[in-house]
Amino acid sequence: MISRQDVTRLASLESDDGILSVYIKLDPRLRDHRAQAVSKFKGALSRFLRDATAVQIDIATREQDKILAFLEGTAPSGRSMAIFSSQPAGVWEAIVLDVLIPTMVTADTTTNTGSLARVLTEYPRFVLAVVQRDRATIYSSQQRSATEEADIESDVHGQHDQGGWSQARFARHIELQVERHLKQVVDELQSLQDAEPINHLVLGGTTEVVSELVNQLPDPMANLVIGSFGVDFKHETESEILEKARVILRDFERSEEEELWFA
Repeated sequence: MISRQDVTRLASLESDDGILSVYIKLDPRLRDHRAQAVSKFKGALSRFLRDATAVQIDIATREQDKILAFLEGTAPSGRSMAIFSSQPAGVWEAIVLDVLIPTMVTADTTTNTGSLARVLTEYPRFVLAVVQRDRATIYSSQQRSATEEADIESDVHGQHDQGGWSQARFARHIELQVERHLKQVVDELQSLQDAEPINHLVLGGTTEVVSELVNQLPDPMANLVIGSFGVDFKHETESEILEKARVILRDFERSEEEELWFA
């Protein structure tokens, strides 16, 4: 997964000796075939060299052996790879991506990060918060991959004997514990937002707990919520829960596209 900070850093790389930028689209069905990446690189390089300038040919010729050695010794993963190489400048970056990027080779004094910038636009970051009264898991998903950012567990005594407490007093005590727990979730979401802007926020859990969480979200973050869904915590797997969130994101993006078409 590529971040905005990664793209900014890569875009700042430059060398008067030239940098070779390589993108390779990988077929997941051929993941066990290491020759796939090698073959696609050779084909793209051949096409590039047909119209390249003398300087560009020198750059490609200088860097091709290092890139070929890397590809021959690396088991392909992901859906695409991005490689930036300049041996005189000490530049070497090899990035695995979970989205498809067309195969191509370019050479210049700077890196070609246009395709990576488009990935950020076409696959916006969304965050999923799966909440219960005493637990929460927060995921960050971008470019088809998901990362668990936080697993929060709070001491909520909802199932304990209330002892000598009155029923109303005990119930209020539990609600205060739940409020503190959800406040932790909000604080964690705010930390993620401060580190890197969240494009969309999806919430999973029971209607009651999700509603309580929404009530605690500050307005700017509440405006990022694009949908919520129920979770069967006993039977649904993590992958099934994440797929529910992706469906909400796809439906939201489709509705936005329709609004643009018919506006």
